[in-house]
Amino acid sequence: SYDLTPLDFFLWGYLKSQVYVNKPTTTRALKEEIQRCINEIQPHLCKMVMENFDKRVRMCMQTVEAICPMCYSTNNPILCTL
Repeated sequence: SYDLTPLDFFLWGYLKSQVYVNKPTTTRALKEEIQRCINEIQPHLCKMVMENFDKRVRMCMQTVEAICPMCYSTNNPILCTL
């Protein structure tokens, strides 16, 4: 699902909230703010985002498994080829 990716559930919203604090008025200022905000993202924040991503993937897998147990069966020929 596209909304599972860290870019969708975190980065774009985070950047928007940070970039527009200074209200850039030109395209150049906007680009500079985006670059500044990206450069200021700390490793611990990336770690938290990836941990959240892992939780989201696991929740999706559990939901699919609950709806269609055969999808995760070891006898499933599609999964056996992965």
